[in-house]
Amino acid sequence: MWSKKIALGMVVSLVLGRHALAQLSPCQNLTGTWISENGDGPGGFPEITWTLTHNVSTNQVTGTMIGGQCGMQWPVTGTMNPNTGQFTITGAGFGCQDTFVRIVGTLNPGATAPGFCAGAPVTTTNDFGSYSDRFYKNDKPAGEATSSTGDWGNTYGPPVLPYNTIHVFRGTASGVTGNHRYGGRAFREGNYATGYDNCWFPGSTVPYQGDLPNQTYLNSQGQVARQLSNNQSLIDQVGWTEASVAYYRQAALDSQTTFPCERVAFQAMYMSDAFGNDVLPHYKENELHMWIEFSVTTPPDTTNWVSRDGLWMQKDWPRLGKPSGLQVDWNQVTQRFEVFWNNNSPDATSFEVWRKTGQDGEWVYVSTPQVSQICSAGNCFFSTPPIWEGTFITPLSFRAG
Repeated sequence: MWSKKIALGMVVSLVLGRHALAQLSPCQNLTGTWISENGDGPGGFPEITWTLTHNVSTNQVTGTMIGGQCGMQWPVTGTMNPNTGQFTITGAGFGCQDTFVRIVGTLNPGATAPGFCAGAPVTTTNDFGSYSDRFYKNDKPAGEATSSTGDWGNTYGPPVLPYNTIHVFRGTASGVTGNHRYGGRAFREGNYATGYDNCWFPGSTVPYQGDLPNQTYLNSQGQVARQLSNNQSLIDQVGWTEASVAYYRQAALDSQTTFPCERVAFQAMYMSDAFGNDVLPHYKENELHMWIEFSVTTPPDTTNWVSRDGLWMQKDWPRLGKPSGLQVDWNQVTQRFEVFWNNNSPDATSFEVWRKTGQDGEWVYVSTPQVSQICSAGNCFFSTPPIWEGTFITPLSFRAG
């Protein structure tokens, strides 16, 4: 299974198969497009494609088979036992050295690959004998619909990505009817065009983020990327990491880059068969946008926009507000000034405290106390020796690592 470590500043688009626990029952439907890997003989004969329709009322299977060493195009008949999941399908005709190809096997409803009724080891028989083969679904979704889970950050891991700047989208495969589902199979992303990153600048410590990695995904239990049920949804996390957002906003302050900036990726979605092979070509194309806003105001504009397939989501991070209720008292006992204020910046990790040595003097930096050390329930307290006459409190987060 693919495993990924998140480096500082990495842009993330991560897809995860969702799962649900269910009581296992025998596989009961052969409707769909299937492949018998060895065709009509062992040793690499051309594979056969079986296009099947299963009448679940009568347990009769009909369809066509195409392929094999002679390119046979024969009608197919068969049956399936709904109590055991065992099936027999036979293609028969003339015009080749074979007059029939018969496959017998039992689809596995469990989690062991190929599993989830998506494939099986089988025995294939023709005019010349019998041999072992692999039989698996080879269809794919007609498309995919994108929706929002309402979540920012990742609780679906591993790896866990608790980033306020990454939105969790859901993709739902379309063109699915009845028991014809995609259990036991994997979603994968690739690229259908070259992406770009206009946040990057020469010398940036955040690597250029153009194309998506061609990767097979983790599911929510970190196992091999196979759905653990017959639903057909996936989880896709889109956005910059918090460290990337903080870095590029600081770079804008230092005039190294300009804002707003974005990264755009052109995502191609693939469906694998039960043995991990992509069913070509890709079934859906999605544009992924990761947009960073920034302006030097009080408080600054810290809006982040992300989108998948035209669905845009907005998140203000960090949430920074100008402190209020500033009060400075002299403590006669400690001989120190005590500064109190209300924290209106839920995402601030620290504050900058500045002093003024005289009414017309310059502001001078004093300290950067951490929120965790000086604030409680939105109220903040900081003390300092008597070296100032004024105070200026600035919430920080986008400069915090």
